[in-house]
Amino acid sequence: MDLLKRHLFLIICGAVAAASIALAVLGINSMSAVKDSLARASQLAGNLQRPGQPINITHIEAERDRIDQIEKHYTAVIDWSKQRNLAQPLIPNAFPEPDRNQRLDFKDAYGRRLRELLDMLDPGTVASGQDITEMAELIAEEDEAERWEGAALDDVDQAPTMPGAEEEQPAEYRSTLLTDYGARKDAAARANITKAHQFRCYADMYALEVMGGILEPDVITPDDLAMWDAQVSLWVQESVIAALARVNEEAANRLQAEGETAWVGNMPVKEFTSIRTSPYIIPDMEPKSPARPGGSVAARPPESADEVFTHSVSNYLYEVVQFTVEMVVDARQVPTIVNEICRDNFHTPLRIAYMDVSTKPSSWSMKGKVYGADPSVRVVMDFETIFLGDIYRRLMPETILGELGVERPEPEEEEDEA
Repeated sequence: MDLLKRHLFLIICGAVAAASIALAVLGINSMSAVKDSLARASQLAGNLQRPGQPINITHIEAERDRIDQIEKHYTAVIDWSKQRNLAQPLIPNAFPEPDRNQRLDFKDAYGRRLRELLDMLDPGTVASGQDITEMAELIAEEDEAERWEGAALDDVDQAPTMPGAEEEQPAEYRSTLLTDYGARKDAAARANITKAHQFRCYADMYALEVMGGILEPDVITPDDLAMWDAQVSLWVQESVIAALARVNEEAANRLQAEGETAWVGNMPVKEFTSIRTSPYIIPDMEPKSPARPGGSVAARPPESADEVFTHSVSNYLYEVVQFTVEMVVDARQVPTIVNEICRDNFHTPLRIAYMDVSTKPSSWSMKGKVYGADPSVRVVMDFETIFLGDIYRRLMPETILGELGVERPEPEEEEDEA
């Protein structure tokens, strides 16, 4: 009955709304039917206001059971999250009210943590100009050695011959893909192939999201808003990069078991291009125009609930954040990568855009990034994730709570020691 009283206003409004719908359906000329509908609505409202046994007690009990189940499930989710320590700030006890020393420590720890995340991918870059110059010198030395070797092996009556002189070796196929001979003799291609065998994934610091107001030289002590934005972004990046590292590590272990060496060309995740997060998604946010694969600007999430099929927005239970990851991956491994990103996290895939990079002649020269023989695609993956209020709002600075219009949960009661 208490449930009925709490929702009495909504029930009465529903009854009146039903009568209004009846008026629209029946038409203004069907006045007798309209009067009957209004009379029934008025009678229903009167019955609901009178004390005694409600006429729809069965539905009320069913709704009460449903609410109990939701509360139990939510409690179970909170317990699951706490057991896995999903809400670990970069600096202990820095939130919600960091002191000056904690602000200084956060600034230092933030830069270190970003570098640690990048290292998890075993990253590398294309060959530098110096690498290509040194490779050209090495090729020249090899050619000179081949000439001397050919001369030493020749008979006295026979002129020195170069390897391949009898039959000229092509540097590339008709498709413009370099042959083995062409790759050995081209300094840029050979330098980049050699470089690619030294790491597992193309990536650099520009791929990471570095939030403003933290690492700038003129920032001595970051403010609460900058620290919190950086922390939320960092939580997202940690979960995603850890997942990508696991995918490549599992592949590397399989290759090692088969006697092969792991390198970019046989990894599922070949290049980590960028990751960007949105602010908290609230109703009526203006959508952005996110960059898609192949652009020079880092791809960003749409930053609007209306632009995605879930229509999820922050509410009294949790906050919603969207994020976008751009990568070059083995096309066959896309489902595995998405599954690993979402596993053990509250991440939901929203959409995936991709373009093929393995069939483009520009990638066959091997004078830049080398992705190997796998069918490779450049993908932009949009996700959303949630931050549970009972966990994360305990850490939020007061400024953030005020902007979101939410309250800090009551402190948890400490369990008595046995």
